[in-house]
Amino acid sequence: MSVRHPRTDDRGVSLILFAATIGTLLLFVALVIDLGRARSQDQVNDSVVDDAALAGAANIGDEGDAQVACEAAWAYVKANIAQPGFSLAPDCSQLAGACSASTARTASVDIDRQRYTFVHPVPTDHQLMGSQPTGDESATDAGCRRFGVMVTDVSENIFQQGEIDLASSAVAMQDVTSTSTGGGGGSPSSLVLLDPTGCLVLQALQGGHLTVHDNEGIAGSVHVDSDASGCNGNQPVIKVDGGASINADAVYRVATGDDAVDTPHWQPPPTWDQPVDEPHLRQPADDTWGPAIESLHDRWAAGSGAPEGFRLWSAYIDANHPQFSDECNINNPNHIVVPADDWYINCPDGLRFTGSGRVAFQGGNLVMEGPIRGENSIPVAMNCASGSLPARGTPAEVASACGAPNGDSVVVARNGRPFVFTGGSGTAWQQTFAYAPNGTISMGQGNSIHWTAPLGGDFADLLFWSESSEPIVFEGGSSLNHLEGTFFAPNAPMRVRQGGSLELRGAQFFLHSFDIRGGATVDLYPDPDRNLPPDGGSTTTESDGVSLIR
Repeated sequence: MSVRHPRTDDRGVSLILFAATIGTLLLFVALVIDLGRARSQDQVNDSVVDDAALAGAANIGDEGDAQVACEAAWAYVKANIAQPGFSLAPDCSQLAGACSASTARTASVDIDRQRYTFVHPVPTDHQLMGSQPTGDESATDAGCRRFGVMVTDVSENIFQQGEIDLASSAVAMQDVTSTSTGGGGGSPSSLVLLDPTGCLVLQALQGGHLTVHDNEGIAGSVHVDSDASGCNGNQPVIKVDGGASINADAVYRVATGDDAVDTPHWQPPPTWDQPVDEPHLRQPADDTWGPAIESLHDRWAAGSGAPEGFRLWSAYIDANHPQFSDECNINNPNHIVVPADDWYINCPDGLRFTGSGRVAFQGGNLVMEGPIRGENSIPVAMNCASGSLPARGTPAEVASACGAPNGDSVVVARNGRPFVFTGGSGTAWQQTFAYAPNGTISMGQGNSIHWTAPLGGDFADLLFWSESSEPIVFEGGSSLNHLEGTFFAPNAPMRVRQGGSLELRGAQFFLHSFDIRGGATVDLYPDPDRNLPPDGGSTTTESDGVSLIR
């Protein structure tokens, strides 16, 4: 008689084991995704946070007011991390007012599951400082010269919830530099004339008036490098005549003797005429920006066609404004708002706007084969975040309508000038550096511009750089209503004529020579936060140089 054994069924057990295995695999995949996302975020953060801290430290204001510093750091973060249209912002007013070196102030904003916190001052015992600082870092006022940026993860992943440990951080510090005596003191000169040997390097004639003002205790001065060795006959290096005047706290000059000056109309008397042993030279600018200029030239200016990653202007116009048959000559543009991006303006003779209308580039960088031309009073605004422009307004009104930029911009004109405006147009180029290897700028017929230099990055405080010898001309009522930063054209003469007017707070010019006449006026105000100091100096001062310390 056979015996039946109960049948063993293990199918249920297999199903349970399979489900457990799948669950483990999914958990492992989630872990890998979380760790990969965190690693990717950290790699991006490290670079952005470093540059944001540098931008912040470079903009710490008088008595340690750091509201502008916070705004500069946030502008850099927003431009590099946030998605277009991101509307939140840190309350930078929390960092306003005088600094107490031992009390940190913070402003924060969340972007895509990460919290960006801007810190000023950064006291010695703050978590951002890590180990105890040494040397100048531990000076009494050091905390007020430090600006920090920290990133914490506030994502809700499988393993961690809420705010966790520091993901990325950086601290930058304003440097303190000691300057030696000579060369006209440690204050920046608003006008530096670099002709090494020539005559008539600085001229005011026929009712032209140049005034370099004392600005918040910073003496207004001019440097004239010529030693007069190339002079012929009775021509002087500096000439003032015909009802003209030069007003300054000091004009430092290398030339001495009879060839130095011809000034029957000194204003004030020649007590401000200061011979010095050494010229100013261009070295401060070369040291500060030279390597970045060389890199920019090789990457964007020396080549042909669109640089890597740049969008084509012609393709944008064809897709978004097909009513214009010629992408390089646009008549009656109405109101064109170009989204923030890197654009290659593939127009061999430049991009020309005529008729009526207005044009706003919301941000990013431009590489152009020729200049941007705004004719018939058409404003062409650069780094105009809002994209909103008045149909016809002053440069200040255009800048106000554009609002604060989302970051800094660079414009490269491969051939000729970066812009040509005619017909009485007023426009604004905000936080924008322009590079023109073989062109300068000229303005006439009542045209005017509001132009400010970048706040951070390789070209912080630099407005314009050109090695061209083409004259820079302002005439016929043209004006620079607001110019902030250093304008570097060491081989170019500047000529201001026939009612041209420049009232410039924070502008600094490196030129070959300067000539003002025909009733034109130029008023310059030095700004140590935006201008380069000369070689040498007589006092120890805080410079606007910054460096990463953590």
